[in-house]
Amino acid sequence: MTDVIKGFVEPVSETLIEHLRKNPEVIGDHIQTLRAELLDLGSSRPLILAFGGRAHALIAARLSADEYSRLVHLTHYSYRISKEKYRDVVHGQILRAKLGNP
Repeated sequence: MTDVIKGFVEPVSETLIEHLRKNPEVIGDHIQTLRAELLDLGSSRPLILAFGGRAHALIAARLSADEYSRLVHLTHYSYRISKEKYRDVVHGQILRAKLGNP
C-alpha cells in the first residue's frame, strides 16, 4: 500500500486536489515515484488496488494500461461506514474485479 501523492500531509482532500490543479507539473514526479515503487516490487504488470475515486482516476489517467494487469477502484478507507460494512463493500469490489465485472 502506498500513496500516489507523497509528502503532502493534508486531511482535507479538496486542498490536495486544488494544489494539484494549480500545479499539474508535480503530478508527473509522483507518478514516476509510483512507477519506481512498482519496479521495486519486481512485478511488471501488478494488480493495483486504488483506494478512492480520485486515486483511481489519477492512476488511470497517468499510467498506461500496459503498466498494470488490472486497476481496481476500492472505496476509500475514510468513507464513513462501519468497519464491518466497509469490509463487505471492499470484498465485493475485489470479487467483482476478479470476475471481470466493473
